[in-house]
Amino acid sequence: MAASGGLTMGFGRLTFPVLLEEMTADYLGSYSVAGLVSAANLGGYLVGTLLSNAWLRRTPARTLVVRGLCVATACLALTPAVRDVYFVLAVMFVLGIASGAVWISCVPVVSGAAPAERRGVAYGLMLSGIGTSVALTGLVVRLADHLFGPGSWRAVWVIEGAIGLLVIASVLLLLRPAPTGHPAPAAGPGHPHGRGLPSGIGWAVAIYLFYGTVHGLYSNYVVAAAQEGGNLSSGQATAAFSVLGLTNVLGGLVLGRLSDGWGRRRLLVGALVALSGCAAAVPLHQAGLTFASCALYGMLMTGVPAVLTASLADRLPARQLASGYAAISLAVGVGQLVSPPAGGWLADVTGDFALTYLVAAALGLVAAAAAVRFPDQKRIPA
Repeated sequence: MAASGGLTMGFGRLTFPVLLEEMTADYLGSYSVAGLVSAANLGGYLVGTLLSNAWLRRTPARTLVVRGLCVATACLALTPAVRDVYFVLAVMFVLGIASGAVWISCVPVVSGAAPAERRGVAYGLMLSGIGTSVALTGLVVRLADHLFGPGSWRAVWVIEGAIGLLVIASVLLLLRPAPTGHPAPAAGPGHPHGRGLPSGIGWAVAIYLFYGTVHGLYSNYVVAAAQEGGNLSSGQATAAFSVLGLTNVLGGLVLGRLSDGWGRRRLLVGALVALSGCAAAVPLHQAGLTFASCALYGMLMTGVPAVLTASLADRLPARQLASGYAAISLAVGVGQLVSPPAGGWLADVTGDFALTYLVAAALGLVAAAAAVRFPDQKRIPA
């Protein structure tokens, strides 16, 4: 599941920010258009999140994961053929649908395998695949530049498509079908009878909405923002993003494990305040602060979702868990959908990314305030 998440949520969602400068210079033309491309991917993710509930009712989670991985790999391989903005918008939209379907399908698989007292670590391990893929993206970019020269962004997508084939083969070999051969229970939206939002997760939805907005602003433009004013070279900015990926691998595991013992709410509040600080550090244009910001943000990027997902598993009965996770995933997707175009527009209007990251810092504090109201572990009666 870590590899599946890495392919779809890592390569599929976070390769574009690393290649944003090169793709914008090649044919996108402006940060506003680049923001629309990112938003297309996130819009597809929202659609995939919504549809995954219905798909899981009639399709085993393993089957849905494999199908989603096949579609995602095809999209990665098609992206180098891009010669037109509308084509890349369509490809990114379909890639987003596949990412949402795979990610939601991973949750019941992990939930069925992890004991209650180890949920934080289990979901942290699932999320670690995203960080691994982010770090690997930086290495792939360097490899492509070494083999084909600077600006070889198309080669990066080709290499990631090849890695996708390996992930599909691994899932087919290692992930066993459910013993009954039937779909995992209920990802249906809602209460025990499938209507409405599962009770008790309103604050989780609010937290994830603001977290998603901050994440959309921070992750999409940090490589470009780091190069403003000669702060970092292109290679250094890519290296900073790779540092984010390396710490990302550990973030979910570390914060998830701490939340197993210290409580979910305490970890969430502190992590979201720190998230705000990471965003505020970027426009200061200090190389050391930029690297430190990326390193800490990488930890928080997977740490916050691991703690929040484990908290949902603490609170919701099994038949509502996928539904609850789909609800907060929809919220984070909305935040990530609106933020890239808004952040790109702010950069185009103001001439730099300072205001974009100050807005992200403010929204991080709003998310922390919502986390203060979020209850600690308490399972809702089935």
